[in-house]
Amino acid sequence: MANVSPPKLVVERFGGPQAVATALAAVTGRPVNRSTVATWVSRGRLPGHVLSDLVRAAEHAGVALTHQELIEGGPDG
Repeated sequence: MANVSPPKLVVERFGGPQAVATALAAVTGRPVNRSTVATWVSRGRLPGHVLSDLVRAAEHAGVALTHQELIEGGPDG
């Protein structure tokens, strides 16, 4: 079974790039642009400096997401 890239998995779990950006902004107190999240998807990788914030944002939003998934991705489908 193929793996989905970490950024694509994040976007799928949150429900879109805008939802990821909004959730990150809520936990960091800094604005995050939807286009920034879309760039992560197009590049197929997440910047290391956002990993912990993404886990916190997922916990805050009730989204299942682990540090391991942020590094390795997840199953397709």
